[in-house]
This record gives sequence, structure tokens and C-alpha cells, in this order.
Amino acid sequence: MFNSAGELPPDPVKGTCESNGCHTGAKWATLILDTPSEVPKEYEFEFKLIVKNSWTNEKYTIQDVTASIDLSKSPNIVLGEGESATKNGPSEIKSGSSYTFKWKLKSRAQSNNTVSVSVSFYACYDHTDPQYPDKGFYTYTKSCNIKVGSTLVKNSILYTPPPVILISIGVLFAVGTVIFWEGGALYGLGKRLVTNDAKRTLAKKVSSILSTSIAFVYLLVILYLTSSGRLPVSLSFSGFVLVITVLCVGLLGLGKINLGEISRPLSYWLCLIASLFVFEHWSVFGLQYNAITLQWITGRFVGWVSFILLILSIFTGGLIKPVTQSLNKSLGCAANRVSIHCFISIMIVGLSIFHALLLMLGWYLGRTTGLLSGIIALISFSLLGITGTFQVSICKKIGHSTWRTIHFWLTLLSTIIVIQHALVNGTSFAFLRY
Repeated sequence: MFNSAGELPPDPVKGTCESNGCHTGAKWATLILDTPSEVPKEYEFEFKLIVKNSWTNEKYTIQDVTASIDLSKSPNIVLGEGESATKNGPSEIKSGSSYTFKWKLKSRAQSNNTVSVSVSFYACYDHTDPQYPDKGFYTYTKSCNIKVGSTLVKNSILYTPPPVILISIGVLFAVGTVIFWEGGALYGLGKRLVTNDAKRTLAKKVSSILSTSIAFVYLLVILYLTSSGRLPVSLSFSGFVLVITVLCVGLLGLGKINLGEISRPLSYWLCLIASLFVFEHWSVFGLQYNAITLQWITGRFVGWVSFILLILSIFTGGLIKPVTQSLNKSLGCAANRVSIHCFISIMIVGLSIFHALLLMLGWYLGRTTGLLSGIIALISFSLLGITGTFQVSICKKIGHSTWRTIHFWLTLLSTIIVIQHALVNGTSFAFLRY
């Protein structure tokens, strides 16, 4: 019944009619479930079912719509107080329109649950030929899995003031390590703050030691809370990421980890990742988010930041001549513009990895939605970062003109894939797909 583009035809073939139905095999309605994949214990949440009339022809309508929710395979999800399993919908849903059924549900103990919904309706078509019936009765069903998992983030001791303040101070010292890096990290900020080279080196060393020490203490706190059962393992993810990022920045600053010319740019986006997780720690106070939902929100936010930075990297990369000339003038010289371009590019790679980890280890765990385009975009970003970081070495071998051509086409490829990824898989653009 679908054409090559996967769309419903404007008028189905009449020859498929049955005595008790109309246009057998046609997809009269599309069922869309809007519900979290994981909720905490003892938590009230809303389960939404969107019933959409998929047809474009105004003659096609669905009437007398009713919906029922089946919780027989959901041992630890029950209907909320005063809720009914069966709900009556509108008397008619016209072509291209939709209606949303809502149930208030409540979780109990930790378990995996399967929730099913069924929708019954009459599919109607105003036939001009009396030999075909004008109305057929249909019932569609759809199921989803909802996991009752850990407690609310706000109830975790990891998100109380002492640990959060401790690791926040550690991140501040990690940022200090980057600022006071020899050579003037962050484009001269360190030199402007401390003009003496020896004092700046000392400040960097002190910041590195303090950030490493605090990260180590925070690691001990997490291990103790996890082993004593006071911190669910699912909630320790952000804490461990904070520890790793802050520790790495400190060790890079002390020279205990030496990765050559990528050491400093690596520390930039490690600091950014640590800062985002600290922001996540502070933001959950008083918020009714469970761990998975919080990761999903943060992942979407990071994805948008990466996209905005991609646009900025194009403007600072010398691709648009008038913009390039203006930036060179306002920033003092082309070298400063290129430095900012490199910094932004490194941020994009780091945030893209962060975006993927947050979503694939959380909301989209076990699913492949958007995975292929995301991987291709990440690979192209990484290649851009590599060709940019090692520009001098690469140009010596293949020449600046060839390098610039490769860099341009990689940028174009990355931009196209990211836009496609956002439109096809992004939650923010879901309204374009339904």
C-alpha cells in the first residue's frame, strides 16, 4: 500500500475491500508512543499515545476512537489514582490530524516492564460506489518497554553540597592549569593574568597538584558510597567522568602524561567536559529527573552546542573571505583567528564524543537510532581535528594546497552529515517527521 518513498497513496485500490472492512492492509492510523524508557522507583509519570490519521485525502477519516492500556505484563507499573485503563477519544480524526491519549502511571519496585496499548476505531471512506462498504472496524496495538530503575538523582548523596562543592573546586583548579600552561594557554589569557613566566609556571604546577588531589579524594568518596550501597552504580557515571577528566588535566599539566603537541588542546576539552558535568551536578538540585532522563537532556544540549560551534568553526576557518578579513582585523592578526578556529574544532570533537556517550549509554542504550550517521560525523570531525592539529607536518608531505582541499571537503561532509543527523534523528526536529 506504500509507494517507493514510504508514503501512503492518496487513494488506495478499491479491489482490496472485504465485506467487513475497507481497503484491507492500508495503514489507517499511526501510533506514536511518548513515554520515558526508564523511570525511578515510586515515581508518577505520564504515558502518552498519539493516534494520527496518516492519510492525506480528506475523504479518509477515523471515527469513534477508543484506547486501552494493558499493564498485565508490567508487574511494577500501575495506573495512577483515579485513572481508567480505557479512554474514549474524539468522534472523528480527520486526515492529517492526530489525537493524544494520556494516562498517569506510577512505578513501584525495580524491574523491567512491558506496556501495551490498543486503539480501536472505524475507518471511513465516502465511496461513490455502493458495492463497497463505507466503514470498517480496526484495532491496532503497540508495546514498549519501561524499566523501573534507580532512585531520583536529587535523592543521591553524590548530589548534595559537600561532594559537589569539592569537585567544583577541583574543576576550577583544572581550568587554572589550562590557563597558566606555558606559552600562554587560551590565547594569552594566562600571560595577561600573570606576566612573569616563572610565576605562571608555578601557578600551573600548583593548580595541577590541587586538581589532581581533589579528584583523587572525590574518587575515594564515590568508591565508598558505591561500595556501601548509598550510591546506585547507575548514578556514579558522571562522578567517574569528572574524576577521570580532572585527573587527566592535572597529570597533563604536571607532565606525568605527555602526548606531545596534543596535550594542551586535549586538556581544553577535558576541562569543558568536566565543567558540563559539574553544571549537571548543580542543576539537579530540586529537579525531578532520573539519571537516564538527565543524561538525555544533557546529551541534547551538548549536541546543540557542538552544532553551534561547527558553524563558528566554519566562520573562523577562512572559508568566507569577507568574514575572514573582518576577523583578522578585529583579532589583530590571522594567527589569532586560526588559534581560535583550532580551539573551537577541538571542542567540537570532544563534545561530539561526549554527546554520543551520554545518549548511547543512557536513553538510547541498546538502540541504533542515528548511530550510523553519528559515527560518520564523529569520524569526519576526528579527521578534521587530526588534519588541523598536524597541519604543519601534513603540509610538508602533501603541500598546503592539497591539505586545504582535503580540509574543505571534510568540513563540507561533516556539515551535511550533521544536518542530516539532526533532521532525521534529532528530538528537536521530530515535528518534521510526524
